[in-house]
Amino acid sequence: MSSSIPLIYTLDAIPNLSTLTSYINASAKLTELVTTANNFTFLAPTNAAFQEWFSSTGNQTFGDIEATLQYHLLNGSYSTVNFNEQPQFISTALNNATYTNVTIAPPGQRVELISSASGPEILSSNKTVSTIGQSNTICLGGLIQVINTVLRIPTSLINLFAQANLNYFVAILNQANFLAVNNTGLIAFVNNVTTTPNLTFLCPNSNTSLAQFTNISKSLSAQDLEDLFNYHIVYDFVGYSTSLTNGTTKKTAQGTDIIFTRDAEDNIYVNQIKVTQTDYMTVNGVFHVLDGILDRNNVSIPAFIPRANATSAPAPSSGGLSTGAIVAISVVIPVAVIAALAGFLFWFFRRRKQRKEAEIAELAGYRAPEGVAKPRDGTGELDATDRAGEMEGDEGKKELDAETARRELEGGVAASELPSPPPPVELDATPWNGKSISEHTTPSTAVVSPVTGTDTASRGEVTPVTGETTPATTHANPAREP
Repeated sequence: MSSSIPLIYTLDAIPNLSTLTSYINASAKLTELVTTANNFTFLAPTNAAFQEWFSSTGNQTFGDIEATLQYHLLNGSYSTVNFNEQPQFISTALNNATYTNVTIAPPGQRVELISSASGPEILSSNKTVSTIGQSNTICLGGLIQVINTVLRIPTSLINLFAQANLNYFVAILNQANFLAVNNTGLIAFVNNVTTTPNLTFLCPNSNTSLAQFTNISKSLSAQDLEDLFNYHIVYDFVGYSTSLTNGTTKKTAQGTDIIFTRDAEDNIYVNQIKVTQTDYMTVNGVFHVLDGILDRNNVSIPAFIPRANATSAPAPSSGGLSTGAIVAISVVIPVAVIAALAGFLFWFFRRRKQRKEAEIAELAGYRAPEGVAKPRDGTGELDATDRAGEMEGDEGKKELDAETARRELEGGVAASELPSPPPPVELDATPWNGKSISEHTTPSTAVVSPVTGTDTASRGEVTPVTGETTPATTHANPAREP
């Protein structure tokens, strides 16, 4: 296909992308995005991919759909030959603060590109895998890769505790009494790992981790516990595995350094603890899974990894608690509390987003369709302190009053219906081949919207979702060689 054809026209010419093009034409934001993009790779989900997405996640707001499709536009042109065994973390056009808190350069939430035994793959939240059907379609300014699964925008770390089956870490939180809803330590921890931008979290999740924590936690004060968890957090560093080179040191939120090393097989270690799974992308950074608890008093490296400048401190002795007994008692606890936290955070940020959208709609003279939930007044409205958390910049995003968060965590959240897509927008652009993009239409066809369930009859409305459903899959691979 000719490289002189604009992206929107090229998408029209590819079979099974009618749902995608309908959403693009129904959104001024998306229309502008695809007509002004340059040096890009657009990951185009098929109709079947949209059908599977709606089926597995339920109806999405139109804002969710816009953000998701922004996440499909990569900065840079990536042919399938550019995928290899070493992962690449590529920035996207998604930089809406409602959906991402990754602000490192270049801006935009990341996707992971990698080549596996089955071919090129794109990984998104919770290692959801998208594979390429039709590849390397050339258009004006970049490439199109047609994919079989809609990418999932990375979610909060609290959500991922449940989604990634981090049951041992949940048990550790329970041992620390962090799952008590009135625990101020829980509020502080949730605040740190969900609202701080550009964060790396090192998550101990194994029976060894749980046994170690059970042995040492009995003698730890509340401040010691807080320090222990903060020693697993690194601020102002989104440490994807490719950046964890041998000998890298970073200061933790607790204030003491950690050191990253690699062995002869390129396995990654933090101090003496092996990284077992890497690169779970989150809304505000990344986390890696560890096979043990990090000890700030023992910043040494494995003996089989030579490093002339390494220094060690004696590690505290551990007791002989039975791992089997620990697993039987502690791991088999409900993950419902973590799910409740995830639900609270989802609601908290969704409410903030809906309020913003409502304010914008009022300024534009737009009235929300009947049945669409509006921002609540009274006690449901954020006060001035909470609004500080919406300020631009890292410090504004970090602010979350602990008492307010605790009260909202204990409270309930009323469900609301989701709005329908806005009507299609007209695009006024420079004519191409004697025909402006605003004149570019497809034959009128009465179809059913996958979001609203109502008939539409023109391009710019939602087209039917057709084709076979391809279920989303996820990777939970061991730490791989970068």
